[in-house]
Amino acid sequence: NPHLRLRKIKKMAEANKENYYVYVLKDAKGHYYIGSTKNIERRLNEHNSGKTKSLKYRRPVKLIYYELFDTYAEAYKREFIIKSYKGSNAFKKLLYTKMEVERPAVAGRSWVQSPSQAERKI
Repeated sequence: NPHLRLRKIKKMAEANKENYYVYVLKDAKGHYYIGSTKNIERRLNEHNSGKTKSLKYRRPVKLIYYELFDTYAEAYKREFIIKSYKGSNAFKKLLYTKMEVERPAVAGRSWVQSPSQAERKI
C-alpha cells in the first residue's frame, strides 16, 4: 500500500530530524537563565541536579519559555538575541505576550508557561 509506505517514510524522517531549543529558566529568587540545547528534558534535569556550574546554587529552576528550531545555527543565534533582551521591556514582552501559546513545541513556534500574578511582576 503506497499510502502506508509514505506514512512510514514521514514518521522515519520526523524521528531522524534533530530539533534545537532555546529556553528560559527561572530560579526560586526570580532570576532568569537563557540557554540552548538539543534535549530540553535532559538539560532541565542537569540544571536541577546541580550538574551545571552556572545554576548549581540557584536551584530549583523552572522552565518558563522555549522556542524550537530546525538547526543549531538558528537556535544559537536566537539565544544571543534573547540574551540581549534580558532585563529590558523586549524580554518582558517576549515572555508575557505569548501567554496564549500553551501547546507542544513545533518548529518555528514557542511555548510559555502562564505565570502566577507574582511572576508577572518582573
